[in-house]
Amino acid sequence: MGASDSDLDQESLPTAPALAARLRVFQPTRQPVELSGEWIDTKWGKSGGRCRVIGALGQRHADVLDLMMFTRLDSERTRSGRLRLLIDPYLLRRGMASGKRRARRSKKRERDATPAYSYSQLIELVREIMAATFEYESADGSRGGDAKIIEKREWSKISAHDPLNPGRERRLWRITLGMEWAALLDEKGAWYDPHPIAHIRHGIGQAAARVLLTHDASKWPKHGLRIETVLDWLGVPAAGQQRRDARRRLAESAADLAASGLIIEGSHVRASVAQAPGGVGKKG
Repeated sequence: MGASDSDLDQESLPTAPALAARLRVFQPTRQPVELSGEWIDTKWGKSGGRCRVIGALGQRHADVLDLMMFTRLDSERTRSGRLRLLIDPYLLRRGMASGKRRARRSKKRERDATPAYSYSQLIELVREIMAATFEYESADGSRGGDAKIIEKREWSKISAHDPLNPGRERRLWRITLGMEWAALLDEKGAWYDPHPIAHIRHGIGQAAARVLLTHDASKWPKHGLRIETVLDWLGVPAAGQQRRDARRRLAESAADLAASGLIIEGSHVRASVAQAPGGVGKKG
C-alpha cells in the first residue's frame, strides 16, 4: 500500500479506541448538532476526562469508522504514525444498511446480493468526519489535540468484484487515519463486531452499546449496571423530557442490544453469559 515501516497484524488492531466512547467524541444520537469546540467533561468510575469537537459527529459517523476498522482488507503504519487502511466501500454500505433494507431484493441485482446503504450518504458521512477535529485530555494525563480523525480518502489501484454490477470491477479506497486517532487506538482499544451496533434503531442505544463494550463486564455488580448510570456516562441530563426519552429509546433498543451481549432487565443492564463485553486493552 505504499511506504511504511511494516505491515500490521490484522488481529492487533481494535475496532475502536475505548476513549472515543468514554470521552463522547461522538454524540449519543444519529442526528448530531454542530459543535464549536466547547469542552465536554466526562466521568466513569473513579476516572474521567474531557474532549472537545469542532464539527457534528454522531453515532452514524462512529458506525463508519468502526466498520472501516472491522472490514479492512489491509493496513499499515506510516513512518509519521498515521494508519492507512485498504477499504472496500461496498462492505461499508452493507454494514450500514438497516435490517429491513438488507432484507429487500431487487430484480436488477444479483440474486444473492445484499441491498446496501446509499453510496452518496456514505460519502457525506466520510466527508463530515474528515471536516471535524477533536481534542482530548484523559484522567491519567494523556492528551492530544486539534487533530483530524480521517485525513484522506483516495482511490486505490486495487479493485474487487462488484456484486451490484455483474461482470464489472469496483475500485477500493485508501483511508488515512490521523496520528492522534491512531495513537488512541494503540493506547486502549475495544474489540467488538460493529454490525449489530450499526443496526440499533436509536442513537442512544448505539452509544450505550459502545461505552458498555469498553468495560470489563466481569467487574460489574451482580445484577449489572444501573441504566441511570449509563445515561449519566452518556451525558443525558439527569431530569426532564430528554432523560425520559432516553430511557424509552434505550428500552426500545433492548432486542438489538442483546445481539452485542447486552441484556436490559428492568432498571439494569447486564452482560449475557454467551457474549460478555470486556475485549478492551492492548494486543500484540
